[in-house]
Amino acid sequence: MKIPDKAFFAAIAVPLLFASAIRCVQLLFLTDVSTGLIDKNRAGTIVLFFTSCLVLILLIPFLLKNKAIQNPFYKTKSRLLFVVSVAAGTAMFYDFVFKCVNCYKYVAAVSQPRLNYFIPICLAAMSALLCALYFIMMGVSFKTDRYDFKSFKYYHIVPLFWNLFVLFSMLTDYDDGIYAEEKTLHYIVLVFGMLFFAKLIGCINSDYKKLKSLCFSGFAYGALCLILSAPRIIAFLVDAKLYGSDFSAVTYLFMSAFALTLSFKMIKLKEE
Repeated sequence: MKIPDKAFFAAIAVPLLFASAIRCVQLLFLTDVSTGLIDKNRAGTIVLFFTSCLVLILLIPFLLKNKAIQNPFYKTKSRLLFVVSVAAGTAMFYDFVFKCVNCYKYVAAVSQPRLNYFIPICLAAMSALLCALYFIMMGVSFKTDRYDFKSFKYYHIVPLFWNLFVLFSMLTDYDDGIYAEEKTLHYIVLVFGMLFFAKLIGCINSDYKKLKSLCFSGFAYGALCLILSAPRIIAFLVDAKLYGSDFSAVTYLFMSAFALTLSFKMIKLKEE
């Protein structure tokens, strides 16, 4: 059964918006601002939240099953991919600054910094800076024929390492089970980020058999990034009290835009 394009987009949007709405409610009303933990009397909302995320992820391969996938790296100009790539690069530079500030605050606050945390977060900061250059060069490649970013062989692994180093830095902290919902979601986002960029490397290297799996991981990663970042930004805009976070919501918002735009570009619409 071939799913119409409008139904395809709506089927992804519904669980995405539902999960985001639950997360907004949790941030505004059900989260301890001193610890970031969900109220233990509201554990049902945690189950509902992760169930909606799971439904979204499981729904994506079903929706893609009979969709024709095209190569997004074919040398054609795309203003949209140029904009989202440069925006992702700018967000990564912001993440570099964000992590440098966090490193400074951490060193200033403790007498003996934990190296198992400090080293990965420093590596993540350096990776973010390299990612900023990578995405900007990717964007320029979609704008001009002067060069092709696909020729930057080993540079393609940098976004994968960024996700990996951030994950390493998070594993040094103790989490209070499912009640630390945002950290658990962040773990999941990083795992899907590594999957997405690993598939991206494979497709850049002309293994076009991986296009459908790249499209799946792009939709999953982009959707989860949006669920992680958008509710926190909304809560900030309405001036709600928020607990401190060790990640930049702005970075994940623009990474969501990049992954979702690339994935949508891979789908051949009927009118095309």
